[in-house]
Amino acid sequence: MRALIYSLSRSSLVAKEAELLSKLGVAEAQYRSVVALVEQRNELHLVFQARLQAANAATGMSEGTLEDVRGVAGKMLGRQLEDLTNELYRTTEHAIGFNRDVYVAAVSSFKRLFPKSSMFGVQDLPLSKSDAA
Repeated sequence: MRALIYSLSRSSLVAKEAELLSKLGVAEAQYRSVVALVEQRNELHLVFQARLQAANAATGMSEGTLEDVRGVAGKMLGRQLEDLTNELYRTTEHAIGFNRDVYVAAVSSFKRLFPKSSMFGVQDLPLSKSDAA
């Protein structure tokens, strides 16, 4: 990727497009990180649910407070699930903001480089947050 960015920055692309390629790589990495977090959290949640179900079957407990549920499923596992969920929210929020900015830059660059073409033949997403509302 770095070699491609370097060669493109030396060719007909201006510095903005070379920087955009770099940001696209970061955006992809952030996307993959969010997907990995979702998968990891889902796996942990399945373990949590299995433990909870087994404990409920053994004790007959069907309701309780959050602390009761954590105690039955395992306090450490409950804490890991909570921490991972919080990290997922934080990471996702950041990735969405960054990727939206990269999208806006990509559309702007495409329109500047190819003013008579529609991007990928699909309708563009709104370029600003107020357009999306």
